[in-house]
Amino acid sequence: MACFRRYITYFAVSIVSAAMLSCATLPDYARPQLHISNEDGITRPMGFGYRKLTVADFQAVSLPVDLQRHSHSLQARSCIVLRPDSDFKLFVTRLYFSGHLFYIGSFIHISFRSLFIPSCSWWNPRVQVKRKTYVLQHEQIHFALAELTARRVTRRSNKELSAFLAFGKTSGEAREELLSKVRKLAQKIMNDDLKIHTAFDEDTSAFYDPKAQTLWLEKVEKRLSEYPIHP
Repeated sequence: MACFRRYITYFAVSIVSAAMLSCATLPDYARPQLHISNEDGITRPMGFGYRKLTVADFQAVSLPVDLQRHSHSLQARSCIVLRPDSDFKLFVTRLYFSGHLFYIGSFIHISFRSLFIPSCSWWNPRVQVKRKTYVLQHEQIHFALAELTARRVTRRSNKELSAFLAFGKTSGEAREELLSKVRKLAQKIMNDDLKIHTAFDEDTSAFYDPKAQTLWLEKVEKRLSEYPIHP
């Protein structure tokens, strides 16, 4: 979605979750979704890192067109992006060997973070006052799960890719090989963690269950304390 300075390129993964209450089963349109973008560009979505959410953070004026017919069922919709952090750095240099020029690349530091994107996050103005705390807590847990994923990706990537070397005929080839490597690892972890988002929704979104949701919050906050921001 945007470009790092120099040798670093952004790519993003969006997690979209929707809260709903009082439904016998979780319908497809309400299930958490994962959107992966390898696109480079100059535009970055405006958002903020992990913190406590408020209703004012949900600034979308409406749902996307394909979901508007379900607005009576959905209580809120969160857009959360996982992307490389500002200190994500890789290095590419050129070498000559036997009269041939080639490029070699390596990771200096890999760091991911989760960003909540207010502009595409929606709050149903018809949420009942007595359900407001529950719905907001629900979206907070999705945000916490995404932040936990970002920290897991950071730790695993630095552990498994710190010694990886990429080779190419151009600096772009070497850089893309590095990014492809970290993308594959990140996507694997995020696909696995999407199942956790879905399990959470099945426990707490299809039914109003404050006790179950509080247990989820306690569990995910404990996990966050066990995974520091920087490995």
